[in-house]
Amino acid sequence: MALVDEVVAATGLSHVIAEDVVRRALVRGGVDPVALTRPELARAIPSLRKALGLFLRGNDLERALVRVEHLARDRSDRSS
Repeated sequence: MALVDEVVAATGLSHVIAEDVVRRALVRGGVDPVALTRPELARAIPSLRKALGLFLRGNDLERALVRVEHLARDRSDRSS
């Protein structure tokens, strides 16, 4: 699974909505969603926070961001 797909799943939003929201937020954050790396994801978290904040509030938003931040830090091989 591509990292961008993991981010989409981590948002907790419907896949149909999350895919567009995440990809647009990454681009606004100066990151190419197709070639997303963990360091780039970390750099795009402020943009993701703003975008997800349109759909999630309070604890739901914080939980989603914790999951995304975990993906940005996780160094294990998730491609298997």
